Amino acid sequence: MNLGNAIGLALFTAVADAGTDGPGGEGLARATADGGFLAVLLTAAGMLLGLLLALTLRPLRADTRSVPAAAPDHPAAVAG
Repeated sequence: MNLGNAIGLALFTAVADAGTDGPGGEGLARATADGGFLAVLLTAAGMLLGLLLALTLRPLRADTRSVPAAAPDHPAAVAG
């Protein structure tokens, strides 16, 4: 899971830095900050999507309290 997070962060950072080739000085600082903000937003969206998928796809647990006990196949099992 940590490897997936690291790869995702690297990809989002590459996307965030894509538009910072031309500017310099204050423009570069602003573009870098905007790109970092975009990376954080994309990461949060990915985490929210993962949470929703996990909650949607999790298996439902059977309620064992409402299931009656099965009768034994052999009467000797009850007496013994």
